[in-house]
Amino acid sequence: VGIAAVVNDTIITTSDLADREKLMLVTAGGNVPKEALPRLKSQALKQLINEALQNEEAARLSIRVPESEVDAAIAQLEKSRGKPAGSLAAFLK
Repeated sequence: VGIAAVVNDTIITTSDLADREKLMLVTAGGNVPKEALPRLKSQALKQLINEALQNEEAARLSIRVPESEVDAAIAQLEKSRGKPAGSLAAFLK
């Protein structure tokens, strides 16, 4: 495992990046042309960097998201995609 990026005190590993790329490929239905893969990798890294910055800012401001809000957002996502409750966790596994 190597380092893909360092965001202040947060390290984004090549494993983190590979996992995000896989997630993006799966959510795209696996229909990503080979020539678009470098762009997908770049987008995945940008997402991870932005998320690291957002997490640092949330920690700095002592912002905490209640688990109930996370659960509600997941339920809404499943519903909007016409999926049964609990299907997102199974999909990610």
